[in-house]
Amino acid sequence: FIISFLNTKTNLPRLHKGFLVFLLLCFMDAVLSLFIPYHVSIQFVGFLMATGCVLSLFAGYLSLMKGYRPARYFILAWSLFLVGNVLFSLNRFGLLESSFITERGMHLGSLLEVVLLSFALGDRINSIKKEKEEAQQLAIDNLHKADQLKDEFLANTSHELRTPLNGIIGLAESLIDGIA
Repeated sequence: FIISFLNTKTNLPRLHKGFLVFLLLCFMDAVLSLFIPYHVSIQFVGFLMATGCVLSLFAGYLSLMKGYRPARYFILAWSLFLVGNVLFSLNRFGLLESSFITERGMHLGSLLEVVLLSFALGDRINSIKKEKEEAQQLAIDNLHKADQLKDEFLANTSHELRTPLNGIIGLAESLIDGIA
């Protein structure tokens, strides 16, 4: 979704640069995680995850404003994923009491995200099918119009050829009658 969003021509160059910087930071963290302490790497990953969620929500919002229907599911999926991870993180930092939701917030958020993104994919497939059927119906209508135009053209051509031919036949018959 994000890649297709970035490939559209109407986006702002700043947004492209923001995503590229984000991807560069993710790559740097992957490499640096081999050399820095684990707890520092995990904190940086948490920051990157939150940033990625916010950027994804922003991209989804812009796509929704452009009329892309599956963006509704995308925004809801990333919102639930973000909420689940925030609840899980707050529980791990001791800021929220342990409960089923706070302990499994990341898992629940991920599960809901997958389900909603599946709905978005299904919605996109249905809209593609609908566009295809409409295009086929338009093609069939155009073929019918072309067939009607062909019939009209043949009828007009036949009439235009018959009129002078009847005149020529009439003249030829009168000449033949006159000669006989």
